[in-house]
Amino acid sequence: MPSHRELQRELGASSVTLQRAFDRLVEQGYVEPRGVQGTFVAALLPHDSLVAIVFPDEPGRGGWNRYWTTAKRVAEEWRDGSARFRIYCITGQRPDAAAHRRLCEDAERGVIAGMLFVHPPFFLAGSPVFSSRLPRVCIAGSESDMSAYACSLVSMVDGDVPERIVAKFKDSGRRRLAVLCGFGAVEALRRRWLPLLRQAGIETRDDWWLPLPVDPSGAVCARGVARLLCSGGDRQRPDCMLIADDNLVPHATAGIRDAELGDPGAIAIAAHANYPGPTISVLPCLRYGPDMTAQLRTAVNELGALAAGGSPRNIKVSYELRDV
Repeated sequence: MPSHRELQRELGASSVTLQRAFDRLVEQGYVEPRGVQGTFVAALLPHDSLVAIVFPDEPGRGGWNRYWTTAKRVAEEWRDGSARFRIYCITGQRPDAAAHRRLCEDAERGVIAGMLFVHPPFFLAGSPVFSSRLPRVCIAGSESDMSAYACSLVSMVDGDVPERIVAKFKDSGRRRLAVLCGFGAVEALRRRWLPLLRQAGIETRDDWWLPLPVDPSGAVCARGVARLLCSGGDRQRPDCMLIADDNLVPHATAGIRDAELGDPGAIAIAAHANYPGPTISVLPCLRYGPDMTAQLRTAVNELGALAAGGSPRNIKVSYELRDV
């Protein structure tokens, strides 16, 4: 770009007005200041490459979870040359939040190439962003109906991961399974896992399937619950455990350790994770769950397909299974 002094002479603008204009262009992603080298037109212009990634709350608030933390971190560290992300945190899922107003303005001005929601955007129903022609994608941990939002969905499926976990438990001689999960998840887990456990000859009991709060203030109860589960004799306690929500992992594994079973491997653990940043665990775990980098890459590709005239669709990405 020409220097400020050259543009002042050419345009007859004051230095203050010119600096404000440059600041706005930098903020919108059209130009990049490079110190003494000068200011350059961005290699990726925002209307071609800048993706709005929309969160339904702000970090640290009650509704925030580890899945969103991982999505935010991956978006901030994104180095794929096909896209950049701009983050909008809609405080408390409120349509009157400042971030929603900025999103509407940016969509109207055409300075973003598309929108990526990390939660079904029902809380923004009726928003002007849904009448724009911008492509839209939602990523989610499970399937959801996006037809009302003209939005593609990238959802996670467990694939053959439950079968592989049960096989690992069986091969290591485990015979009694307990499950810790979030409220509302028990029935779906039972439908998926019980036939596999019966086939493998692994016992479980109704009182070993425990739904727990997963918000930061409530998840701490998993520590006491896990310790209680492990407090019986060898035949009265589980020898393997599924921790089906990563918010429970640090507390539940601490509870197993508190039980002081003598052998650190007395209970084999399969724990939910959000890659690439699995929650810290006190004990070794077999980790399973979604890979956020794969989800975002799939979403970016889908935004490109929508921009080229494609129709919204549902895309499934399989869970990862890793020893950690």
